[in-house]
Amino acid sequence: MSSVKVSALSAKTSPSGSEELLINDGGTSKKITIANLPDTNTTYSVGDGGLTQVNFTTADNSKLDAIEAGATADQTAGEIEAIVTHDNLLGFVANEHIDWTTDQGTTNLHAGNYTDTNTTYTSSDFTHNSLSGVTANEHIDWTTDQGATNVHSGNYTDTDTVYTHPNHSGDVVSSGDGAMTIQVDAVDIAMLSATGTASATTFLRGDNTWVVPTDTNTDTKWDGGTTGLTAATGRTSLGLVIGTDVQAYDADTAKLDVAQSFTATQTLKGITETEATSSASTYTIDLALGTLFEVTHASLCTVTMPTAAAGKAFTVIATVPAAWSGTILWSGGAAPTTGSAKTIYSFVSNGSSWYGMQAGTGFA
Repeated sequence: MSSVKVSALSAKTSPSGSEELLINDGGTSKKITIANLPDTNTTYSVGDGGLTQVNFTTADNSKLDAIEAGATADQTAGEIEAIVTHDNLLGFVANEHIDWTTDQGTTNLHAGNYTDTNTTYTSSDFTHNSLSGVTANEHIDWTTDQGATNVHSGNYTDTDTVYTHPNHSGDVVSSGDGAMTIQVDAVDIAMLSATGTASATTFLRGDNTWVVPTDTNTDTKWDGGTTGLTAATGRTSLGLVIGTDVQAYDADTAKLDVAQSFTATQTLKGITETEATSSASTYTIDLALGTLFEVTHASLCTVTMPTAAAGKAFTVIATVPAAWSGTILWSGGAAPTTGSAKTIYSFVSNGSSWYGMQAGTGFA
């Protein structure tokens, strides 16, 4: 038997417990019965060792059956990732697995989960001039006059041509501003386009016709009556009889408001002099104001003389004796130094000097 290989022996499919098997026990050949072999393939029944259907179900069995043959507990992360996908994991929620680098349509992040830094502005949030890069000349209202600021000539086509009016000479002349003037005597009667005949007895009527005027005034009398056309009758009719209604013309008639030079002796019934009065401490005689002057200053008043004029005379009444300024030839050779209270002085001129005298003093 020892010369036959084990592989050449016949197989026994149902051995009994008393049958023997050859074993190698540490290098020594020994035998053992099948009944004495250790049982490592124990079949348990429900109830053995507390095993129940709750502990081991058909589903558990199915899971064990599905374990890959030769599976080990030391699989790498790469091996696990190769057989497991995110979407197949338990507790998977679709919104937890979204690629936000692509447009998700109506699916958007909740407003509470981000800070919105992409503000949308409207035109009313800004003014044009506050924007960066704006220069003054880029923001001009050309519908109003901008004074000395104008559009550059290279930025528009000038269609507003200014024409210079040519000058003309001859019967009609013109200047640079275009104004035209018809020269004097440039147009004569022969140049007029009118009907009729121009003559000394015709005139050019408004309808451009030369016509003879019609005399419709047949009243040749001063008063419209039948009296003759005489000067005396006319003056009578008009109430202008000379010597009765009006004064006859006389070149020597004196006028009240004109300076007169009388060449004959005049007899005057009375003369009223014009008086000028001053209360100042100084006073200048002005003969245009009159011929009688009264100075009423309470103390000494200085009187300045006018320019000497031939034939002129005037009188000064002083409340107290006055002092004098100007060239005066006094009666007695010196200005009066005495006097009290109201004093009267008289002056007359020959054209070169004033002659003066104290007419009286102490009037009270």
